Amino acid sequence: YWAGHGLTRMEKNQPVRYLIPYDGDPTKPDTLIAMDELYAWLKNLGAGDVILVVDGAFASPSSSGRSLTTRYEQQKIPHEDPATALPDFDGLFQMIASAPGQSALEFDQVKHGIFSYFFLEGVKGDIPAADQEGTSDGKVTIREALQYAQRKVRDLTEPMGAAQSPMLTVG
Repeated sequence: YWAGHGLTRMEKNQPVRYLIPYDGDPTKPDTLIAMDELYAWLKNLGAGDVILVVDGAFASPSSSGRSLTTRYEQQKIPHEDPATALPDFDGLFQMIASAPGQSALEFDQVKHGIFSYFFLEGVKGDIPAADQEGTSDGKVTIREALQYAQRKVRDLTEPMGAAQSPMLTVG
């Protein structure tokens, strides 16, 4: 589970996605976590299935409205289709808080991301019966938690004029 910033840099004419750790410097790739390296590490765990949850966006502006990338890097970066950005990794279930080109917004009232709030609410089983899709067994699947979060995030962000569409990709 990752909650934080990410960015996309163009390297050798290819978009490369990174997570920015607390002590990372967006101008120094060696201080960042390359998504390709993270995928390789997760794949080598030998687990049958891996769930990766990212409450963040790649190349989104910071809360101050300034870009996280330097002026040199503020170039036109094509938005990747998350399905094609996935590695050859059967069993990877990746949930990302926003679609390409969107920001992952924070929820000031609860002091973290809107996606995290609703996804965790769903995982805890706090999905109202009316929002559960066809299940009455009292159990909530990851897919149901994500679908709940997708609906709630959309319902909260659309009236603000800031679309955020959480996504699921399956390897």
